[in-house]
Amino acid sequence: MSKRRLSALIILWLTSLATSSLAQSTDDVVTYDQLRPVIRKRCASCHSRNQPRAGLDLSTLSGLQAGSDSGPVVVAGEPENSLLYTVVAHLEEPTMPPGKPKIPSGEIKLLHDWIAGGLISKPGGEPTLARSNGAQNAAITTVTPLTQLTAITAMAMDPKGERIAVSGLKEIVILDAKSHAPLHAFPFPEGEVFSLRFSSDGEWLIAGGGLGGDSGKVIVFEVSSGKRLIETPEEYESVLSADATPDRKYLAWGGPWRSIRIFDVARQEVVSTLTGQTDWVLSVSFSPDGLLVAGSDRFGGIRIWSTHEGKEFWNLRGHTGAVPELVWSPNSDQLLSIGEDGTARIWNLHTGESEAVWDFNKGALRAAAWHSSGQIALGSRNKEVTIVSPEGQVIHEFSTADEVTKLVFDPTGTELLVADVSGRIHPFNTQSGTHGDPLTLPVAQALARIEIPWPQRSRATRDESILPKEEAPPATSEDALLQAVLEAEEAVRVTEESLIKLRKAAASLREALEQRNAE
Repeated sequence: MSKRRLSALIILWLTSLATSSLAQSTDDVVTYDQLRPVIRKRCASCHSRNQPRAGLDLSTLSGLQAGSDSGPVVVAGEPENSLLYTVVAHLEEPTMPPGKPKIPSGEIKLLHDWIAGGLISKPGGEPTLARSNGAQNAAITTVTPLTQLTAITAMAMDPKGERIAVSGLKEIVILDAKSHAPLHAFPFPEGEVFSLRFSSDGEWLIAGGGLGGDSGKVIVFEVSSGKRLIETPEEYESVLSADATPDRKYLAWGGPWRSIRIFDVARQEVVSTLTGQTDWVLSVSFSPDGLLVAGSDRFGGIRIWSTHEGKEFWNLRGHTGAVPELVWSPNSDQLLSIGEDGTARIWNLHTGESEAVWDFNKGALRAAAWHSSGQIALGSRNKEVTIVSPEGQVIHEFSTADEVTKLVFDPTGTELLVADVSGRIHPFNTQSGTHGDPLTLPVAQALARIEIPWPQRSRATRDESILPKEEAPPATSEDALLQAVLEAEEAVRVTEESLIKLRKAAASLREALEQRNAE
């Protein structure tokens, strides 16, 4: 049997084994992902973050684990000693829902089995007790090779110019800022990383992300150790942008739920929810002095609030499309906004008026950066980067290999890092006007020879696409085994995410059917 045929058989066997094992475990073990639709449907109207009756917020897993004013409501492994189960099952007073019959027995059993199984959060998770304040210690790990290059969705450089943080495969990859070599990674099992910011002193790394349509969180890492210092309450959707005040007393984040949360670090709780955005919140940013917080949305809205009082300061109008990024001037007096309408605007925060409107005919703008030297960088969907002065005079302009996603200046302003949707980061020297060699995150060498990545295969092409390209050199037995293992792991990941989406769709259909029957 040829090595190529052996490689294909190993992949198919491991994938089949992985997916069948996953299906078996899904049948036997109840996770919070399965229980979530029941909780939202039966309990969230009275026990949500905005209306936590008796101090109990059942809208998120962290809220459920935190319990009520009277204490814990779930005890891992002990349904009969868990108040949430006993009142829902009508085993003790007050029964829930109040004044109504018991919910369907299948839903009660789901709750019972989830508690009995140890409060497992997601498929493949370990039984665990409720977490206290979420401050977990996540060890620094080695970088997980990508199966293929993917878009850079988040990037940041620490204020000392020593580290670059880049979104990876359910992790944050830390690069050496000088050599651009990967150093290590911070695990982010919550999902995709959409936002990265270093605190002004470089001690914290604030990461936001999650799984679209399912969950989202902000995690604060200690940069020196990789420890998880803060884990915010869970959202229903991915966090798209997050930031911290310079004194690290407050966090803010936003996403598809059209509002911004303000989180008090000392109290470890959300202290205000800033409303007024008319669509997904795409950018959230504190002013350098920490007194104001700005937010922009997908409909072109920009609002400014006072950090401490939560009162609206300005409602800035002008963009006619999504505003993907906001950047403050170093002195907090001005705000830069960029839009899908192709314009960049400088706002005067004393008057609330637009001081300048620039359109360099580069197409929809996607990324921006403002250095303390005065340089402003703008990146577009049309693969163009423009560096201008605060007066709008063009200093440099150049084309890139693909759509620009993120722009970051180093502390000196002499280097601009340009990230794109193809997964490459292009260094540009702002003094000499020269380009450095592009860098990428590590990619598994065996997988680099696969013609079609596993998540994109169809049934019709699966058997053929798992084989290496004809022109590629034959894989060694070690390469073939590594390829098979990584492919199986990727198949499991994709299957898990598909199951989550299918459960959510099934719950929505069930709810719609019940509403129709009720009518």
